[in-house]
Amino acid sequence: MHQGAGDVASAIACAHNAAAMGKPAHEKDAEDEQARIYREMSPADRLRQSLRLARQMRSLMDAGLRAEHPDWTEEQRRQCIAERILYARTG
Repeated sequence: MHQGAGDVASAIACAHNAAAMGKPAHEKDAEDEQARIYREMSPADRLRQSLRLARQMRSLMDAGLRAEHPDWTEEQRRQCIAERILYARTG
């Protein structure tokens, strides 16, 4: 692993361990498997995956805003999404 990749894997493992407390065994097993897969990915693959997930998140947020605010323009939705991401708000 290159410098920094271990830090990312450690951060993922730490967050995973904190999140797994009190979860059913099957959820913990699935999360363990997901963490293993991410650790085995190259840095470039992890970056591609994170960008894909970010695009998917924006698309889902846009669909929700279109349904909730059919009168909003694309620019209004884009601004709302940017603010939600910037300030880590979900609604």
